[in-house]
Amino acid sequence: MCYTFPALITSSIKLCRWYKNCEHLEEGWKDKVNTIFKFARQCTSILTTQADAPALALSISESRAQLAAITLIIGTLQGARVFNIDGYDTLIMKAALHGARLLKKQHQVTAVHAASHLWWQAPVLEEGEADGPAVKESEKAAFPTRVDGEGVKAYPHQDSKCMLECLQKSLHIANFATEEIFTIQLYCNTLDQYLYYFNRGVPAIAPKFIVSLVELIRIEGVTTPEVITRHFRNTLAYIHVKKTAENPGQWDEVEVVGAFLKMGITR
Repeated sequence: MCYTFPALITSSIKLCRWYKNCEHLEEGWKDKVNTIFKFARQCTSILTTQADAPALALSISESRAQLAAITLIIGTLQGARVFNIDGYDTLIMKAALHGARLLKKQHQVTAVHAASHLWWQAPVLEEGEADGPAVKESEKAAFPTRVDGEGVKAYPHQDSKCMLECLQKSLHIANFATEEIFTIQLYCNTLDQYLYYFNRGVPAIAPKFIVSLVELIRIEGVTTPEVITRHFRNTLAYIHVKKTAENPGQWDEVEVVGAFLKMGITR
C-alpha cells in the first residue's frame, strides 16, 4: 500500500493534466477530471487512515529517512506545474524549512541544496525533455501564465535571489558541522551547486561568490582526506575547462589562479 497508492495518486494527477491539455479534443473532460480527482482523494484517505502509522513514525525519526522523504517532496514540487504563485511559495518555503531542521548537518545541507531548485524551475516543453538553461524574457511566451479561479500559475518559478539565499544558508549550516572534514566536504558540494546555477546564467550567481568559496576551501581544506581533495580538484578542472574554452563568456571572470596552482592545474 505504501508504494502502490502514492504511484496511483501521482498517475491520476498526470492523467488530469493530460485531459486539461487535450480539452479541445475531449468532450466532457471536466467530468472525467472530477471523477479522477475523487479516486485520488479516496486513495489518499485510505493511505492516511490504514497505513502503519507507528512503523512510519519510527522510520521518519531517523534523519536519513527524513532526508529521503523531504527529497521526494522537493522533487515532486520542483516538477509541479499546477500551483498558483501564492500556493507554490507557501509549499516550497515549508519544504525548505523542514529540510533545514533535519538532525544531521550533512542532511540539512543536502536538503537545502535540493530546495534551492524549487526557486529555479527549469522548464521543459515536452514530457521527458531535458531541462535547459535559464529562461530568457523573450522565451517566456512558450510558457504563458494563465489566470483562472486560483490565480496566476507559478510555473516556471524562477527567483534567483531566494535560490542564492538557499545556497548561502547551506554554507552557514556547513560551518557548524561537528567535524572539519564534513565542513569542507559540504563546502565542495555547495560549490558544485554554485557552478551549476552559474553555468545556467542565473542572475544572482556572480563570479565573486564562486571565487570566495574556492578560496575558502583552498585555505581551510589543508588536511582534508584524499577523497575530498580529489573532489575539489575535479571541480577546479571543470572550471579550468570552462575558462579555457574558445568563448569562455562569464567564466573568464572566475579568477581562481591560487587554487589552480595549489592543485597543479595549469594552462
